[in-house]
Amino acid sequence: MKGLIFKDFVNIKSQLKLYIMFVAGFFVLGLVSGATEVLSALMPMLAVLIPITAVAYDDLSGWNGFALSMPVSRADLVTARYLFTEMIIVAMAVITCAEYIAVSRNIGEAVMTTVLLYAVSNLMFAVIMPIIMKFGVQKARAIFMVIAAGAAAMIVWLSGDRASAIGDAILSVKLNDAVILAIAFAGSLLLVFISMKLSQGIYRHKDF
Repeated sequence: MKGLIFKDFVNIKSQLKLYIMFVAGFFVLGLVSGATEVLSALMPMLAVLIPITAVAYDDLSGWNGFALSMPVSRADLVTARYLFTEMIIVAMAVITCAEYIAVSRNIGEAVMTTVLLYAVSNLMFAVIMPIIMKFGVQKARAIFMVIAAGAAAMIVWLSGDRASAIGDAILSVKLNDAVILAIAFAGSLLLVFISMKLSQGIYRHKDF
């Protein structure tokens, strides 16, 4: 399993260097200007770009056919990809949280914001991976763009009075921050686990 995860890091090391430069640049920008939103936006974006990039490199190199000749199961190959991407998401969460703390000096607010961003990143990752496994990278990009456009349209539709009504309904439940964080954190991990099992089932029946 460690070897499979290390392989992904080696495969996309050139892309990772670019991502690291972006993260470092936006981290410094956030510290100087106090605008943490840009770095926050990178977190869910990387949750989608990292698995797409890793799978694309595997497809180009013919890795899947070679991997199946080794003493590893198809389930292990999928699990390694999920662990690899999850490691990237967690690293981004730590960096994002550090910036929020440095800028706002409010640890509680920083942790809550970061956990919610982590949950959103896991949600996007959980959605994109089975699509990649089923339809391939190129179709997955197009399908995800449609999903993202639909989500954006839903957000616009929910703006204004509808958003206020939903917000009031949520506030009426009177959950404290700790419960919200626990639900978001555990729920997102559950979605990733379900997504992984679905991807394993898809990959198990693929021909290479």
